[in-house]
Amino acid sequence: MSQVPTIPAQQKVLFVMTKQGALEVQDADIAQLDPGEVLIKVEAAIVNPVDWKIYKAGLWFPDSAYPMVIGFEGAGTVTAVGSDVSHLEVGDRVAMSGHLKNKTSLFQQYASIRADMVPRIPSSISFDGAAAMIGSFWNVAISLYNPHEKATGLRLTPPWTAEGRGKFSGRAALVMGGTCTWDGLAPLQCLRASGFSPIVVAADTDSFTLVLEAGATHVVDRSLPPDALLEEVTKIAGKRADVVFDAISRPETQNAAYHLTASGGSVLLVCPNAIEEAQRVKREGEGEAINVVDVHALPTLPANVGFGPELVRGFETLVAEESLSPVPIEVLPDGLRGVAAGITRLEAKPEGGTKLVIHPHETV
Repeated sequence: MSQVPTIPAQQKVLFVMTKQGALEVQDADIAQLDPGEVLIKVEAAIVNPVDWKIYKAGLWFPDSAYPMVIGFEGAGTVTAVGSDVSHLEVGDRVAMSGHLKNKTSLFQQYASIRADMVPRIPSSISFDGAAAMIGSFWNVAISLYNPHEKATGLRLTPPWTAEGRGKFSGRAALVMGGTCTWDGLAPLQCLRASGFSPIVVAADTDSFTLVLEAGATHVVDRSLPPDALLEEVTKIAGKRADVVFDAISRPETQNAAYHLTASGGSVLLVCPNAIEEAQRVKREGEGEAINVVDVHALPTLPANVGFGPELVRGFETLVAEESLSPVPIEVLPDGLRGVAAGITRLEAKPEGGTKLVIHPHETV
């Protein structure tokens, strides 16, 4: 019989003290576990581009949300289960995505996560590798496959079902920023599982090999001007792309993505819509309606909550089939104190073939 782990009364937590303010590691109590939650020892957490956008740019959250904990992708070990949880056990290896509340965010040593949103991970995948996959998969899968009528996505049949596997063969897809580590590779791999072809990725030239190995059919230089990009994409696909997923979503990439989207197609944005009004009016004036989707992929949003069990099923299925594969990772030193250096790096260059990982329990 395995030994029940000892859970300390307090833990190390990284707080953003005020909007665009200081990062501080403090001791804090471990939150009370609700009946439907599991307490997870966070073995690995990812530093993502979204973290610098929240921390440095102050996006999305009011002043009243601070001090707050960020960190939205991770993996770890179940250390306690709520009274209503029966499908997970202490000792299970799991992946998780934080839900934008302090008790559930992952730049801390223990996080309380809703049990129905926690997939198991096989022993063949490291905590670092699973952490690098889970959050990006969540965002992409919700935006592509959530069928809820109020979901802000495409509502496609998911590829982990018999009906959805390869269903969209012959429809062209484009990913802007396919080398945003798994933030770009996740849409690529999900679109591939859904059958989209060709799948073109606009990436940095030094990452072409990584993107092709991850499943892209073609790769083009993202630094090309929009018209040159359009020429390359239409040369490959014979037209603009039916689906464009902008994994970077800076204003310049959003405008390029819109320019590359076919009439009647969809462009998905992971940051607030910054597409120029003049470009939209021009395309619409030419009779070309384009569906612009602001991805709202937080698992706790009302339209997304019911999709949680399907996300768990999808992640476990696609990982087992090796349709989803980890990317290279780099472990930052000093545990939670390493987050600041990771944020600085990502602000300077949000793309790259390596996912930045911290180990919260290495914090001193």
